[in-house]
Amino acid sequence: SLDDKQQLRLSGSKTVTRPEFRELAPFSFYDFYLNANVIGNPNLTPGTIYNADVRYEIYPGQNQLFSLSLFYKHFSNPIEFTFSAQGAGTRTFTFQNVKSAQNYGIEIEFRKNFDFLGGAWENLLFFSNAAIIRSDIDLSEGVSYFDSTRALQGQSPYIVNAGLSYNMPNWGLSTTLVYNVVGDRIAQ
Repeated sequence: SLDDKQQLRLSGSKTVTRPEFRELAPFSFYDFYLNANVIGNPNLTPGTIYNADVRYEIYPGQNQLFSLSLFYKHFSNPIEFTFSAQGAGTRTFTFQNVKSAQNYGIEIEFRKNFDFLGGAWENLLFFSNAAIIRSDIDLSEGVSYFDSTRALQGQSPYIVNAGLSYNMPNWGLSTTLVYNVVGDRIAQ
């Protein structure tokens, strides 16, 4: 705590990721969404994620917040959903551990009420958070025939959430309007 309205947070952690049953199961199933077969890989190994972040927070008033975060994650043995050439004319996907990956970025969070306008405006709250994320995955051990590095599968380069919330305590009601957008990400 820097003072009664400001905080600086530092954190680090190590987590383990374990393959899901469908990723491990050594049989094929048909995925109608992909229009392809998917085969599990019983040779998958658990992965490890090392996390570090620093976050500055300021609380200017009741139900108000501004924060700025920097973060970094290192992945060992992440699992990627990959195309598997299993004969001519077939579309088959499987799961495979890759050497490593990392992502890092910045996040901003903002929450502000409208109590400075008085009256019914006191119950209106604006909130938003946005993140810019960069990631790369090491495919140098034969997973890709084209690129030795690329963005992490499923990771968006940016995420934006925003909303307005109005609380009606006399009626016991609250309503919220939310906006969300994410950047393009690799699906397969």
